[in-house]
Amino acid sequence: MKDVGQRVVQRLIQGLSKRLPDRLLLLAKANLNLIKKMDYSRYDIYLNVDTEAEYDVRLQSCKKEPGTIQWIERLMKEGDILYDIGSNVGAYALVASKFTHGKGKVYAFEPSFSTFGNLCRNVLLNRCSGSVVPLNLALSNRTMLGCFNYLDVASGTSCHAFGTNVSFSGEEFEPVYKQEAVAYTLDDLIETFRLECPNLIKIDVDGIELPILEGAEKTLKRHELKSVLVEINEKLQETARSIIDILVKAGFEMDSRERCNLDEKAAGPFSECYNYTFSRP
Repeated sequence: MKDVGQRVVQRLIQGLSKRLPDRLLLLAKANLNLIKKMDYSRYDIYLNVDTEAEYDVRLQSCKKEPGTIQWIERLMKEGDILYDIGSNVGAYALVASKFTHGKGKVYAFEPSFSTFGNLCRNVLLNRCSGSVVPLNLALSNRTMLGCFNYLDVASGTSCHAFGTNVSFSGEEFEPVYKQEAVAYTLDDLIETFRLECPNLIKIDVDGIELPILEGAEKTLKRHELKSVLVEINEKLQETARSIIDILVKAGFEMDSRERCNLDEKAAGPFSECYNYTFSRP
């Protein structure tokens, strides 16, 4: 029924757009902005909402991953640097910024062209440009130009993959769009641009967590880095073990494990995905 309603609305809009002058259409498009409040109880955070993914998922980011919110509020201090790798539209980056009253700094990494646009708009909307730095690039185990494969080009969607067309569940998918993208290792990026070393790293990239950690060998050993939160798909046992081994060898201990996407059904696609947090002893 929902799909039928959507098709009817689409036909109405398409019919109307053929009858309106171009400049009137441009004016309407520029002013048809849906802005909604995110579900963060401590501070008001607003998101630009252009897609169902943003409406159904991103607005509910705190409910979706309460452990991530608790991790930020427990460890993020004023003056700290957070690397939010796989920032999407910036929900957790904005939480970190607001929680530290704009006195922390977040580097928000998002390679998707459509999602990155709304990430920047959300930073502007919430007046966080002084503390959230959006970066439209990928991270990997080599500094290179590679292929970013889209599962969906709509803003706020996820499960894309850099350098492979294998999804977070370990299955191949046919990309709807392939984009050449710049990728750095985290070590090269920090050295090349003299970025501040992170105190916290959050990695949620739906399947390429391991290559990112492989490219961060020096960074993971820096004493300034006190905690890492990484999404691990336990279905891919060998990859999961490799991620844990890298962090343990870098001097971290695992201190929590929580199921991702708590609103998903037990048999859903994220049923074996967990957020692991690691801290220095």
